[in-house]
Amino acid sequence: MVGIDKLSRMLEELMDALCRLETGTGIGKRQLYTDAEEVIFSTARPVLLNGIPSMLAHGDLADRAISITLPSIPDHRRLPEGELWPDFDVAAPGILALLLDGIATALLLLPTLRLKELPRMADFARLACAAAPAFGWTGDDRLACAAAPAFGWTGDDMLKAIEDNRGVAVDAIIDAESLVDPIRAIAAAAAGTTAQEWRGTATALLNEIKKRASPEQQRKPG
Repeated sequence: MVGIDKLSRMLEELMDALCRLETGTGIGKRQLYTDAEEVIFSTARPVLLNGIPSMLAHGDLADRAISITLPSIPDHRRLPEGELWPDFDVAAPGILALLLDGIATALLLLPTLRLKELPRMADFARLACAAAPAFGWTGDDRLACAAAPAFGWTGDDMLKAIEDNRGVAVDAIIDAESLVDPIRAIAAAAAGTTAQEWRGTATALLNEIKKRASPEQQRKPG
């Protein structure tokens, strides 16, 4: 897994490269110590990105991602490392057991799993749906998952969670666009008219946007 920590921004070229890496890419090079032979290096890896701002302002990257926003830790809940790691060591066997339950359930159900529809990253979605019944249990009930896989989360639950996550990512992309607030304002004003819509030329629209955009927004290349 490729882990990139504490990102504050990403260049478009890096986002495109990560998209290729996530779904699989290759590069051709001349074989070492030869004049004509070519070798192809192929790779596909999951990528873990961490940062304070959203890393999903790129549509293609957002469409390949599962976005998780972690809650902030209040001061009274913080722990020094000397207390954190012993607690984690106690919890680690149970965490590993649950992950292994998920893998075992996926291996059991994946060969016969059929989904009505598949989102982007279809193979990931199938694997997630096959593993879903291992999760959603409480206490020791999850140990019965392999014998009765229909009582945990369902594949439909997982597909809905994936789709909801994609919706959050799309909203984040829209909100990150500098044109969004002016266009929303134009739409809101038009909604109050008799026609309930705005009509005009591209030049007129640009002038309406400029009226509602800050000088900083107007100076942006986009």
